[in-house]
Amino acid sequence: MEFHKLSRFSSVLLIITLLVVIVVPQASSIPYESYKNCARSFTCGTISGIQYPFSRREDPAYCGYPGFELNCKGKKSPTIDMNNMTYQVLSVDHSSQILKIIREDVMESICPHDFINTTIDHNLFDYFINYMNITFLYGCPDSLNLHGDTFSCDDNGIDKVWVLPGDQGPGICNKSVIVPVPVMALGSTGLVNSSGLDHVLREGFEVRWKLDTMGCGQCSESNGRCFYDYDTNRTSCACPGSSLIADSCNMANTSQAGSSQKSRSLTIGMTYIHAFHNYMKLLVNLRIFTTIILCIYTSILCIYN
Repeated sequence: MEFHKLSRFSSVLLIITLLVVIVVPQASSIPYESYKNCARSFTCGTISGIQYPFSRREDPAYCGYPGFELNCKGKKSPTIDMNNMTYQVLSVDHSSQILKIIREDVMESICPHDFINTTIDHNLFDYFINYMNITFLYGCPDSLNLHGDTFSCDDNGIDKVWVLPGDQGPGICNKSVIVPVPVMALGSTGLVNSSGLDHVLREGFEVRWKLDTMGCGQCSESNGRCFYDYDTNRTSCACPGSSLIADSCNMANTSQAGSSQKSRSLTIGMTYIHAFHNYMKLLVNLRIFTTIILCIYTSILCIYN
């Protein structure tokens, strides 16, 4: 009988321990950890000065906005994944929010190796300039006669590849791949010849990220670190030595004391709002912790009575 009681007690204790492990970290200081763990700017591969919304794959998830994770490869160009496609990052311009990328599978060959259409996440990015899609058609019958250009892709095991303007399905061909190119790169006929296509593809294409980073700029200017708050699903600001979540740190400047009174009042007001939010979260966690203690006490009474 005593063995069964001990076994029941061990099971209850294990469950309670797991609950404590799951619940207690919620009361940890995420802003403090974000400021400590997230760099204001970093170097990734061949590109330096990269900032939020980007993060490195080895960084904590909250250091960057979801969908902006970079894979740093030593001294090679970083890569980013979008819609099941890996792109090499050629440049990052934070002032204009322009990301220049290229399909990784056309770096060594004019023919895309991965038979996946080029798509971007339009919730996060838009094409920066006018682009037009062209279609690669693979494995078409010799009798097929299309209004387009053909060339050889020996490295792909395919001798004849058609390149057509616009979005085309494979039709009677084996496979098709859609790739965007700048409109200005197309001739008056809307076609790209094989000799110029190699250069056009390896130039990559530009996309503009659609996030509003004005608040993040204010955060950085006030010595803060931007991070993604998964509790509110928005970008927030971590300040040095503070456990509060705010839109920016104290931006008071003695040279602007007379003209920025309203701005300071708004900043202070937002700080109090976030402080209240954190206080309420703390109360919730204390309530959960108290409930766990009561469960422990009740379980012990049930076991030994």
